[in-house]
Amino acid sequence: MTLAAAPPAVAESGSPTNRPERFAVEELVVSARRRSEWLEQTPVAVSALPESTLRTAGVTHLTDIRQLVPSLNVAQDQAGRSQFFLRGVGTPPGMLPGFSFDPGVGVYLDGVYLPRAAGRLLDVVDVEQIEVLRGPQGTLFGKNTVGGAINVTSAKPTDDFEGFVLVRPGNFGSVDTRVMLNAPVGPGALREKLFVRAAFGSSNREGYVENRFRDETLSNLGSMAFLGTVRFVPTESLTFDLSGSWAKNHARQRGGECVVRTEGAFGSLVPPDPETGETFFDACRASRPFEVESNVASLLDSESWGTWLDARWDADVSGPVDRLSVRSLTAWHEQQFRARFDIDMTRFFLARHAEVGGTPGNGGPRDQRQVSQEFQVSGSALDGRLPFVAGAFFQWEDGGIEADLWALPQAVNIRARNRISIDNWTWALFGQTTWDATDWLSLTAGIRYTEEEREVDVWWTTPFENPDPRFAESADATNGAWTPTATVAATVPTDLLPGTFVDHVMAYFGYARGFRGGGFDAIISPTPPEEISPVRPEYLDSFELGFKTTAADERLLLNLALYQSLYDDMQVQTIVASTNAFDPRTVVLNAADSRIRGFELEAMALPIEGLRIEASMSLLHGRYASFESISASTGFPVDRAGEKLPYVPDIQSHVAVQYSFPVAFDGPAWIQGWLTPRFEWYHQSEVMYVAPEVPLGTQPAYDLLHARVSYDFAHDRAQVALWGKNLADEAYFDFAFNLLPAGTLTRYYQLPRTFGAELSWRF
Repeated sequence: MTLAAAPPAVAESGSPTNRPERFAVEELVVSARRRSEWLEQTPVAVSALPESTLRTAGVTHLTDIRQLVPSLNVAQDQAGRSQFFLRGVGTPPGMLPGFSFDPGVGVYLDGVYLPRAAGRLLDVVDVEQIEVLRGPQGTLFGKNTVGGAINVTSAKPTDDFEGFVLVRPGNFGSVDTRVMLNAPVGPGALREKLFVRAAFGSSNREGYVENRFRDETLSNLGSMAFLGTVRFVPTESLTFDLSGSWAKNHARQRGGECVVRTEGAFGSLVPPDPETGETFFDACRASRPFEVESNVASLLDSESWGTWLDARWDADVSGPVDRLSVRSLTAWHEQQFRARFDIDMTRFFLARHAEVGGTPGNGGPRDQRQVSQEFQVSGSALDGRLPFVAGAFFQWEDGGIEADLWALPQAVNIRARNRISIDNWTWALFGQTTWDATDWLSLTAGIRYTEEEREVDVWWTTPFENPDPRFAESADATNGAWTPTATVAATVPTDLLPGTFVDHVMAYFGYARGFRGGGFDAIISPTPPEEISPVRPEYLDSFELGFKTTAADERLLLNLALYQSLYDDMQVQTIVASTNAFDPRTVVLNAADSRIRGFELEAMALPIEGLRIEASMSLLHGRYASFESISASTGFPVDRAGEKLPYVPDIQSHVAVQYSFPVAFDGPAWIQGWLTPRFEWYHQSEVMYVAPEVPLGTQPAYDLLHARVSYDFAHDRAQVALWGKNLADEAYFDFAFNLLPAGTLTRYYQLPRTFGAELSWRF
């Protein structure tokens, strides 16, 4: 996926366009219900991040929005594959290698669903706005998602000739660049009908984790991304947008700190260093968050490319239907991912994973292809009082992985090859309508039917070169589900508000049912599976009460949401007893029901001209209602009913304060401008990444401080800025891998203190 931020338009007068024309909160337009609406008039829990917010917050990668959106968390595994969690719902990174499960939170680019994390690059390039919808989605989107949706809208071509250039250097040798060019290109009869927009971005950074053993750095970055769109407008009612993207990242694995839980059997099988007598556990204890010793020549290489055609026709209608639009969205995407990484993260050879290709023991590249088609009919009737949308969605996907696992070559010498291929087909019909019963009361109802056909082939052998599999099996399943939604929204009549502090108040109550299709327990394993076990679909029933308010002459915005989610047949990664060498064995199964409830707040205030305060907070209580599992510490059975959900913080809060004021200099007019300092604080409570019995896998609560100061000049066409993130140099990890047979745990840390400059120019 290619997603850096396009600049705002420049006013005719040359005045700074990022200054509000009036002293009021910015009126954001969202398409959360597949039509353009003011954010404060949309009865759903949605966070909107326009280009201006993304830039001032220093968002260069989609995962950077985690601190700007309540109830959102991100986990990244050893290979940097990211999974999003919203309101406690997501997919643990450990399930990613299985290649058989849909994410709990869907990511959409211009309405196109992107299902796989491997190869789905998320550099933010030429983005107009990002919307994060919390709670089940389905009756408005092509692909159903059980936890929520992240909609990324790229900037589209316009009839102006304009461009944008940005360079952003920083410590750790980092350099981000962004270039955009927009131009009308239609000759002759195509004049004012054909437009082109193209953007390119690159992000490069030396690693921030030192690997002393190989004299290199890990957790580095080397990505490039391209996004282009050709817009053809043959008539006022017909628009074609043909877009294409390409993205690539070439780097080394994330560096992780090895810690010893208990000196397990497999770690004890590793021979000690013949010269020093140092054991595997001694080497593990010597590891530090940003200083490790790994003996593997690691590799991460992701590449994705695709194209999509968005065709829209606004029909001329009469009678009870006063507006009608027809849309066709056709998309094709491919991804390829290669990885080789150290599982134990020490200079000893305990375990290594490879899916690269070439020599024996290096597996083969992971690949995935998808073709999707969506048809939509939207409009309104009865003088705009009955807006509606209906559609059909079809998606075909196939892919495969060939992964080699090599463990304990000087002892039991496990050399296992896993081949997994998938072939999935999904179709759905969906529709939703809203009836504005009065000027202050609206009722919304929607329904969706989804049917998914899944097929998986699993092949397992040892050693790598063995042409005869020790396990080969295929399985298929078909699942279908009806998922309804309903919302009632009431807005206080405006004639009751004059003379009060409040300008606008809307309250809503909504219900939505989420569905995630089933899969198969086909994850990468060093031991042969006993069988391919089907995993049933999971369902989530969400109940939400929300309030949206503006006050103080539109200088204050306040949005609140309270929700309760009933999560049934939850797809969970766990471990079960086994007679195989790596005992116990990791599996995915329908092992749990859970109950999640929470509170969310988003606020924005403009107390004085030029001063802007943004704040958000989420409180979440997510617990298993039932879950029989195996202890991640001892391997014995344990009942997890009442335990906290992993990957989910109970508390998140964010506050940003910025103040813009003019600065006058003696000299030409172009040097006059605006100075804007910005300060941010983010707090997150502790997050459990393994289980309560493994306290070393729980990240304690932490706080982050960010700052940025920018100066806009040259009639708001140029900007220079200084920025710093994690200024207190907080060390915190966002993923932990429990290597139970060895008795060790590996923790993967996010960036320490970073700082740099930024220079940009618009024309």
